[in-house]
Amino acid sequence: MSAVDVTFTIADWINQGLESGKYVRVGGVIRDAHKQPPEIVAMLREVNPNLSEVSTLLSQCGSVASILHLAVSCIGFMVVPTP
Repeated sequence: MSAVDVTFTIADWINQGLESGKYVRVGGVIRDAHKQPPEIVAMLREVNPNLSEVSTLLSQCGSVASILHLAVSCIGFMVVPTP
């Protein structure tokens, strides 16, 4: 059997509950440790660390493209002759 490394983004309130022992993590599921049967409190979503870097880069490129589009539009209106 091979091991698989998984990355989760965990909210602060979940992390505090895990550290205090109030919650337990079983795979991607957070359960309340004090209830019987243990209730599901939250389900974690797997995050690809490399993908988040790409999305940040794409977001920045989109912002630059929007500013350039605005500049070209403004120049276009300045060039249009008035009758």
